[in-house]
Amino acid sequence: MKGPRRLKIEALRSDLLSVIKMIERADRHHDAIGAYQFSQRREAIEAQLEELGRAGDHIGKVALFFGGGPVLGSRGVEADFAGEALNAFQGLIQKKFAIEDQGEIGARGPVARQVASQLLVTDVARGSFGFFLEEAAVDEAFADTALKVVIDQTNNLIANVADPSSEVFETAIGGVDSRVLLSLKSFFSILDTGHATVRLVDDDHEFLLDRVDISRARQRVEATEIQEDETTDVVGTLFFLPQHRTFELLREDTGETVFGRVEPSVIRQLIAAQAAGEPARRWRAILKIRRVQQRGQDEKTYYRLSGIIEP
Repeated sequence: MKGPRRLKIEALRSDLLSVIKMIERADRHHDAIGAYQFSQRREAIEAQLEELGRAGDHIGKVALFFGGGPVLGSRGVEADFAGEALNAFQGLIQKKFAIEDQGEIGARGPVARQVASQLLVTDVARGSFGFFLEEAAVDEAFADTALKVVIDQTNNLIANVADPSSEVFETAIGGVDSRVLLSLKSFFSILDTGHATVRLVDDDHEFLLDRVDISRARQRVEATEIQEDETTDVVGTLFFLPQHRTFELLREDTGETVFGRVEPSVIRQLIAAQAAGEPARRWRAILKIRRVQQRGQDEKTYYRLSGIIEP
């Protein structure tokens, strides 16, 4: 079976339940041969489940299952809707990948390294209508690819934007740049206009967004504007959290602590400083400022660390 590991495990567990019932039925009818054959099948399925649990799939894969207005049972989905929704999802992946790779992308124009973030439709789901997508750039990997990480992040972002909790939404939108916001607006607009639902499945998680979730997400993103054209230099004591790629900076000028994401170009320099035994150090930090305004609410400020210089 193609698709994310989670779906493979679900399919095998379903097969296992069926086989167990067949074994019980064979035992009730004293069918020793049938019981033996089904027991062999049970052992094979259990071995496959053990293997899937032990060896992760490191290539980026995701499944999108659509329901609602544009879907006619298991027969099919409207072609216009499917094309637009998949294109919007691909655009979101490309922008997220470019940001993780480079730290930022331009306010307009083509997104760099689109080939590296390209997904292929490798199969369609049976029984309910959906698409299996897989990264095109690699055939095998021994550790999670950059695109696999981005796919997981994107699925979490979509789910968090639609989450009933406004706090979860605000935390998620604080890490989004203006081009990603545009892609989120496009994705949720297509789903909401089409009266669709969506289920997102990657290797380890799945998220189901119903009509209420999608409508909520669309209203939120369309009421949000992002400005990120300010840069400032601040001297202070810098703390780096590598596992989360975040920083905290105690400013010398105001005494306040600001925090946010660290751009990829700075991470290696900070890791080297930590390896030299400097978990906290005085730097002149170059901060990029992102201001997020949601309609009817106070503006919020978020920071990204884009450079460090000896003060």
